[in-house]
Amino acid sequence: MYPCEWDLDYSATDCALPPDAGEGDRARRAALEDMAVGFLWAWTGKNLGLCTETVTPVPEPCSCYRDSTFWGRGPRNGQYRVTARPRLTSGAWLPSPCGRHLAVNEVALPGPVHDVVDVTINGQSTPVSIRVDNRRYLVRTDGQAWPTDGSLTVTYRRGVPVPAGGRVAAAVFVCEMEKALNKDRDCALPERIQSITRQGVTVGVAIDTFEDVERGRTGIWLIDSWVASITQPPAPSLVHSPDTGRKGGAEHRVVTWQPTSP
Repeated sequence: MYPCEWDLDYSATDCALPPDAGEGDRARRAALEDMAVGFLWAWTGKNLGLCTETVTPVPEPCSCYRDSTFWGRGPRNGQYRVTARPRLTSGAWLPSPCGRHLAVNEVALPGPVHDVVDVTINGQSTPVSIRVDNRRYLVRTDGQAWPTDGSLTVTYRRGVPVPAGGRVAAAVFVCEMEKALNKDRDCALPERIQSITRQGVTVGVAIDTFEDVERGRTGIWLIDSWVASITQPPAPSLVHSPDTGRKGGAEHRVVTWQPTSP
């Protein structure tokens, strides 16, 4: 598993590649970027990053629908991962049948839904008036009903966008790893070994067991503070009203996405 989208922002650094950088430099930079993003993604719970999903809503519940994360974690986090299960319908293979019809104009999608990329009916991209409620419910707002014969497919981006701090932290991490590879004395990453010289013989000895690295601590304040802000956020205040109980009470709806006007 790996994050689908995690852009890097080098605006706060001095190590952005020049436009005329050679192929070798670009390849090494790409490898370091993958490494930095992989570390940060794992350290922050594998929750961040948007992934493009294509689903075919069905009338009955399915396992992917039950595992929906709509307000919660991202699509690649352990038990919440969506497993593609294509199915054969009317002689054609359709995408994973995750999603469920709830009303004539509403379907529930595995969330969190960030935005909708495309809606197709009978294989044709179809412009329709829609909105998304609670990062999960795709509502058709033009007074028409969604088809329930398997001809509807929805392509959307699922997950939690990487915050600006995460994009900067990843770029800083890349810069420092590159300095470490070049044995630059200005590298801010802490040394994980200590050199000991005895009778003219120098030996490198490990000074820790990398437990800090496992917890996402690089020794660089900018990176570590951002990781901590994601993994150790303050507990939110909660207020429960007996008038909106889970059993029998109507679910509170909030519009979380709708297309922008042209």
